[in-house]
Amino acid sequence: MPFVSAEDSQDDGRESSRDYGLATALFIGGSILLASFANDLIFSALPLRITSAQWQLRIVSNLLSTGVNALIGLLLIAISQTSLNKQMATKASLIRKLAAWAAIGYLILIPGQIAAGVRLLGQTAEAERRPFQQWAKIRTRILASETEAQLRDLLRSLPTPPDLPEKFDTPLPKLKKDIVSVTDARFAALYTEAEKARSQRLQTFILEAIRNSILSLLLAAGFSAASNKSAKRTFMPFSKKSSKRTFKPF
Repeated sequence: MPFVSAEDSQDDGRESSRDYGLATALFIGGSILLASFANDLIFSALPLRITSAQWQLRIVSNLLSTGVNALIGLLLIAISQTSLNKQMATKASLIRKLAAWAAIGYLILIPGQIAAGVRLLGQTAEAERRPFQQWAKIRTRILASETEAQLRDLLRSLPTPPDLPEKFDTPLPKLKKDIVSVTDARFAALYTEAEKARSQRLQTFILEAIRNSILSLLLAAGFSAASNKSAKRTFMPFSKKSSKRTFKPF
C-alpha cells in the first residue's frame, strides 16, 4: 500500500475545501446573474402588449442587452455543477439543454425584430399620412362650399383650425382659393419634413437591425457552445481530489 503522510492528507483536505468554496461562489454568482436577467426581462415586459410592435422591440432590446448576463450565469453554474461530482451530470445536462434552447431563441430574434421594426415603420408612416389624407378631403369640400357658414365649419374641422374673423371681407370664390393655396403650402412643408424623418427612421432601423442581428448571432453562438457536450472538458478547473466532497446547491 502506498504511504500517505498526515501532511498530504491535510493538504488534500484544504484543497478540497478550497474547491468546494470556489464552486459555491461560482454557483451563487451564476444564480445572481440569471436572477438579474429574469428580473430585467419581467419588468421590461410589463405591461403586457404582445401584439404591439413597440412592446416586441422593447423585449428584443432587453434580451440583447442582458443576454450576456444569462450566458455567463449559465456557464458559472455549469462549472460549479460538473467540476465537483459526477452525480451532477444530470443537472449539467439540464443546463446544456437550457443553453441550446436559448441559442435557438436568439436566432429567432433576428427575423422577429426585423418584422416588428418593419411593422412599426409602417404604423408610423400611416399615422403621418393621416393628416394629409384628411386635408385632401377637406380641400375638395372647401372648393365645393357655397356659403360662408359652410366654409367656416370646414375650416374648424382642420387638425389645426386657423383663427377666423367675424366676417370675411374677401369674396367667397377668391377666399376659398386663398385658403387652399396657403394651406397647401403649409402641408407641402410638413410633407417635406415628414419625408426627411421617414428617411432617417429607415436608416436608423437598418443600422439597428444589422447591429442586433450580429449581437443575436454572437449570443446564439455562445449559448450553442455552452450546450455542446464537448465543452464539459473546459468545465474542469478543480482538482479530481475535490470529488470526494459533494456539492448540492439544488
